[in-house]
Amino acid sequence: RRPPRSTLFPYTTLFRSTDLYHNKQIFGEVSPDACTAAFGQILQLVSDCTLAVVYGAVDKQKHRNTRYKTANPLDVAFCTCIEGIQSWMKEKANNDLCILVADDDESSLKVKAAFKETFRSLRQRMRPPDFSSGKLDCIHDAIYFGDSKDSIGIQIADICSFVIRKHLENPVAVEGFYRLLEPRIYAGTVHPVDGL
Repeated sequence: RRPPRSTLFPYTTLFRSTDLYHNKQIFGEVSPDACTAAFGQILQLVSDCTLAVVYGAVDKQKHRNTRYKTANPLDVAFCTCIEGIQSWMKEKANNDLCILVADDDESSLKVKAAFKETFRSLRQRMRPPDFSSGKLDCIHDAIYFGDSKDSIGIQIADICSFVIRKHLENPVAVEGFYRLLEPRIYAGTVHPVDGL
């Protein structure tokens, strides 16, 4: 179902969650109360549309003291996230097939290349004779990158990840927003997990 059009910004406007939250950039002329209300409305939309949220996060300070300290924290979080998506697809979508779309951040080509490499290590190209797809058999055979200015879905994902990150850093700061989002979180892991 299509979300209701907001009077605060049109669908074609690129916005960053941090700008909306902090009332900056394109939201600088908008009242702080209107920005807070819009932020809450977007999170309510996640709940109303029964969207599932999956995330992976890394406590970098603790990560430096583990035996996996040389692993790229972004890669660890990405692996956790796509494994959570795979799990959701198996459990809730009857092993259906989905497409993985990430924000096409042109400023970080290294991250994009790393995501592709990690994805490919978990989702192999199907080849004869066994046509195995690896661990990610519910995720289409490639990762796609979309421009957030063209995708309200990517912008909503940005807001969800912003709230989760803020909650992990300081739960009090975004408590009300996190409560809207929390029921929709299917899987969320912060690394390092005890014992690793």
